[in-house]
Amino acid sequence: MKNIKTYLLVLAIFSGLYTMAQGSVLEDRYYVGEKPGAAAIARGGAYTAVADDSFAAFWNPAGLARLRENSLGISMNLFSETELSEDELHANYPLQGQKLNFISISAPEVSLYWRPLSNISLEESDNGVTVKRDVKVNTFGLSVGIPHTEKMDFGMNINFLFGTYAFAEKNTESVEIGVPYGYGWGLDWGMIYEATEMIDLGLTLLNGPAMIYWGDGHGRDSLPVILKGGANLRLTRIMSASIDYSKGFYDDSLSDTGELHFGLEHNITNDIALRAGIYGSDLDDRYNTTYTAGVGYSQENYRLNLAARQFYIEEDSVIRVSLSGIIPF
Repeated sequence: MKNIKTYLLVLAIFSGLYTMAQGSVLEDRYYVGEKPGAAAIARGGAYTAVADDSFAAFWNPAGLARLRENSLGISMNLFSETELSEDELHANYPLQGQKLNFISISAPEVSLYWRPLSNISLEESDNGVTVKRDVKVNTFGLSVGIPHTEKMDFGMNINFLFGTYAFAEKNTESVEIGVPYGYGWGLDWGMIYEATEMIDLGLTLLNGPAMIYWGDGHGRDSLPVILKGGANLRLTRIMSASIDYSKGFYDDSLSDTGELHFGLEHNITNDIALRAGIYGSDLDDRYNTTYTAGVGYSQENYRLNLAARQFYIEEDSVIRVSLSGIIPF
């Protein structure tokens, strides 16, 4: 119990540190990225207490302590089905047009990974001023899972951030152009606790803290702190259910409304699993709710997962399809 209190105290201290660095260059949407792993997406993102694969570095690094083999993990978005134009669709995503969103090389208790946070190109005009922005931000991380006791695992990520921010601001009298480079660092924290034979509990803190420093005198940004907690219930030998709650602490550019996540997984054979889920900030409002479903296939530690999400951008429905694979070596 003493060790648990100490760990929670550390999490609380780091979660408070985000207030020490105010965003000064870019809005938080440039640092969010997309969630990797089709199995996790298909379960409505309720994966904090479930993570035990190559994508655990994002969902909960403590899950790396449960790995039993070396593996390569790859996650990507395949396509989106919508009546929106490409420009309208991409304007709502930090990874505009980029399919690949996660690569990891993992071994029991350790992982190296790459995750893009932004690939945005935007042009905005207001009061006669036109601003063009091209923002690329990537994360390279070392993730470690630490078996603490038979029932409890800890984990952490040490992240290196690298980015470029190309901009051009034009008005009737002048044009300002710049391409500052950004370098930064961040820490993520995780814990998984086996409460009973049927219930696992998980806790993850992302960007606690994380900062990026922009060159040419452009200052620094603090990345949004995201806290996630959840539980996984093994209903039977072939079925499990999970629930998560996540809350992001942003600056004024994004709401800090929390999201509720639910997920189900049913193994119809030893090799095939069906998944479904739902998440959102208001599950009674379809415009704030995302529905998910997917299927997974595994054979001798090879895993291939497919997931689909259905949601709305204003009045337009969007179906987004993701694919991920895990290859042992």
